[in-house]
Amino acid sequence: MNAPSATLRSKADDETAAIGKVAGKKVTPAELFCDLVFVFAIVQVSALLHHDHSWAGIGHAAVLFLPLFWAWSAISIHANLNPIENSADRITMFVAALGALFMAVSVPEAFGDRGVIFGAAYLVQRAALTLHEAVAPTDRHPGLFFLVFFQISGPLMFVGGFLHGHARLAVWGLAIAIDIVMPRLMRRHLSRMTFDLPHLLERHGLFLLIALGESILSVGATAVTLDHLSSPVIATMISGFALVCGLWWIYFVFAGAALEERLPVAIARLRTDQLGRMLGFSHLWLVAGVIAVAVGLAEAIAHPEHHLDRGVASLLFGGVALYLATFGYTTWRMFRRLPLARLVSAALVLGMLPFATEVPAVLALLDLAVVLMLLAIIEYAVRAYRDRQARKRPIAPEEVPA
Repeated sequence: MNAPSATLRSKADDETAAIGKVAGKKVTPAELFCDLVFVFAIVQVSALLHHDHSWAGIGHAAVLFLPLFWAWSAISIHANLNPIENSADRITMFVAALGALFMAVSVPEAFGDRGVIFGAAYLVQRAALTLHEAVAPTDRHPGLFFLVFFQISGPLMFVGGFLHGHARLAVWGLAIAIDIVMPRLMRRHLSRMTFDLPHLLERHGLFLLIALGESILSVGATAVTLDHLSSPVIATMISGFALVCGLWWIYFVFAGAALEERLPVAIARLRTDQLGRMLGFSHLWLVAGVIAVAVGLAEAIAHPEHHLDRGVASLLFGGVALYLATFGYTTWRMFRRLPLARLVSAALVLGMLPFATEVPAVLALLDLAVVLMLLAIIEYAVRAYRDRQARKRPIAPEEVPA
């Protein structure tokens, strides 16, 4: 065997070993039980955005959604770093989920009378997880110094709940900014963390599935309130369901499968803590896009023959474009290549936005569904072509089994 071949085989062995170190963890019923809280949370954020989809409404929804996403992410990381096979681990998760439940209940009046409850619940949620890690640290623990900084945003959210108007918004915005920037500032401490990446990938996929479920709920719940299902309503429901199926297909059939297949390559390029943070940020944008789509779907089904107003059209088309464009960030960070078909589709969707308010909602929704179906067909054809080429590729002598 020549030297380059030996190097390649050694690298492949290292990647396989890396996968072996992180594989094997399964999502537990306790995690799925806690996820039920976030089903309710996403419904509340969607309802808030449905009632006010102006720029101010979008900003308020974002300020409340981000802490809820961090709350879910913190519970998922806790489950990833700990075995969740004893009462202490499970009770910690349930206390954290209870805090998230109070956050979700406070969403409709978070900028009113329930701001203190929202901030206090976030503080309690963070404190419960931090206390557990401080009392029972594991060898994958990021260190006490990181845990202290992990608590900064909680008190800020709590204090912000006592303020009013723009002051509350500013303090909560500062807390969110700290949560976003802190992982970069604390990279040395985070490098001690070794995530179980297949488990973390499954957890993020399940959270995206919750958001897609909210889109289906928007289709069904809106149709139930109508006096009768007219032909335009039926056509809009079919188009809306096809759109959500397209979002599901693009992630779970193509992106998720490809990521699992190429996870050794990603691990070889990046540390597991870097991949964990990247998964978190990418799924934050994916879920945000799906929530925007859910709000747009409800409006389109309620008034299928009317033109969408600019705010609703922006949520619907902008949400799909954000969803597709996020794969560009993920694919580039992991594999240093760009998913051109998805980026072109995202640009096409944004280019359609100025015309979305000039046609009935049913046609606008149908256009979006067609774009996603065409994208799925193109990606299927590309994958089939690559598989055929891989089967034709001759096997190198050193790759032949002894």
